[in-house]
Amino acid sequence: MLLPFDENDPEVTNRVKQFRLGMRDLNWVEGRDVLIDFRFSGSNSESITRGVAELIKAAPEVIVSYATPGLAAVRRATSTIPIVFVNVTDPLGQGVVPSLAHPGGNITGFSFIESEIVGKWINLLSDVRSGLLRATLMFNPDTAPFFDSYYRSYKATPQQSAVEVEIAHVRTADEIASAITKLASEPYRQFVAEGILAGYGPDTGDISRRASAYVDRILKGEKAGNLPVQSPIRFELAVNLKTAKALGLSPRESFLELCDEVIE
Repeated sequence: MLLPFDENDPEVTNRVKQFRLGMRDLNWVEGRDVLIDFRFSGSNSESITRGVAELIKAAPEVIVSYATPGLAAVRRATSTIPIVFVNVTDPLGQGVVPSLAHPGGNITGFSFIESEIVGKWINLLSDVRSGLLRATLMFNPDTAPFFDSYYRSYKATPQQSAVEVEIAHVRTADEIASAITKLASEPYRQFVAEGILAGYGPDTGDISRRASAYVDRILKGEKAGNLPVQSPIRFELAVNLKTAKALGLSPRESFLELCDEVIE
């Protein structure tokens, strides 16, 4: 298993836990029936490449690879070992597979963020900030190129919201600060604060657990290319009321009722 993340990240710890629980529920006991070799590489490209080389050398029966950078490295290293990717956005648009229903080759897996989520983000943000007129989608185009097409898709769709959405390409911490400074110089200064106000996205723990089912099927003889790429089915919504208060915002009660987690 290749994880291009910090091993001590609580979110990453939960993903590993859920995968292990999924394997256990499928009667794969570590040390008795299966050996899972983990490589936590962080986001450093050299560490990712080194981790992939070590995994390939071990000649595993299947590789589970998280996120786009990890998958890209694994794909370069092997075209024969079955690969189950996890949390990879737009695998079809990025050319990872030629078809979601019939991926073929040695790759299949579970996608992450899909284009429809941009509209959902805007609608939810409107529930947090009453009278919201403008929002900016900020991302790194080198590591998340799919957001440009997602933005175009959002703009091409007849909008139910009056919110004007723009994009900001950022590649460094300085560029992030510059983009926020630009936003703050316009009538939205209350949004300039450290910390996360709210988050909405796929349940990564659930995706990790579902990935174990594909590993189970591959270990039992099925070909990765015959297993369809699956989309997220569970999503989580969380809000930080402390941050909301600091920003002078009062999320609607209907919004709070939708939340899976409300941080006081």
